[in-house]
Amino acid sequence: MVNLSTYNPLNDSVYMSDQMLAYFKNKLLKMHQKIIKEENAISLSLVDAPNRDSDPIDRGSNEELAGDKFTFQEHEDHIRHEIEAALERINTRIYGYCEETCEPIGVKRLLAVPYARYSLSVQTHKEKERKRLRETSK
Repeated sequence: MVNLSTYNPLNDSVYMSDQMLAYFKNKLLKMHQKIIKEENAISLSLVDAPNRDSDPIDRGSNEELAGDKFTFQEHEDHIRHEIEAALERINTRIYGYCEETCEPIGVKRLLAVPYARYSLSVQTHKEKERKRLRETSK
């Protein structure tokens, strides 16, 4: 087995080799652990937050802060689900391939976004379409 601390997937000539899958699995597991810790810390801070402030300004500030934490937690939850889905794709050996075109996503993109489901061109198209739909629904 290859040493993952010195392995560089950019130097691997075989796309999604066993070593490359192990590298990305390790990277995703570390991300997953970090997000779980962050989610737990946010949950604890929301529970520990004072529920009643006599000062309306303090109450408003605390409610705004709680809302920001909740929004951040929703984002982290989404990323955690994406990471878990990517780990499942590794287990089924379909990781690294676009869910829409079945073409390779590419090592550089996966290094940047290890849980990516789509190639850059497909992702860009999807984002443009979402933006267009948001603009037409206004």
